[in-house]
Amino acid sequence: MSDNFDFENHTQKIYAPLSGTARDITEMPDPMFSQKILGDGVSIEPEEGRVYSPFDGIISLVADTKHAIGIEDKNGTVTLIHIGTDTVKLAGELFEPRVLQGDRVEKGALIMDFDIDELRRRGFMTVTAVIVMSDSRIKDIKKMTGRIKACESLLMEYKI
Repeated sequence: MSDNFDFENHTQKIYAPLSGTARDITEMPDPMFSQKILGDGVSIEPEEGRVYSPFDGIISLVADTKHAIGIEDKNGTVTLIHIGTDTVKLAGELFEPRVLQGDRVEKGALIMDFDIDELRRRGFMTVTAVIVMSDSRIKDIKKMTGRIKACESLLMEYKI
């Protein structure tokens, strides 16, 4: 596995799990995310229905409803990727996780496919939250916004 943690500066890097447009999480239409109840992060309006691992880690959660995946980094901090708003109502339909809880993944590994066109056709928003779950050790979280490319664009970084 490659290393996404800079030990000298104690910095964790999170790369874009999707291609699209990134905005601050406060602009997310779901108050659970926009009010930072679960943690801080960004929202991404995706261009395609493919999600990649944003860093090396372990899959800590695959929601029963398949619309969300958690990845734990080597420091024990979890990043949650939550696809769409109200997509829990689909009970897993239109989502196809490519990983199981407990799997080790490398940055850039495909972890989820979803039918973005059908989600939109059915009236679901596809904006995706990428949240660093609340952790008192996190300092100086920096978030990038604007056009991003999956696996290539640095999305967030923070110090532990």
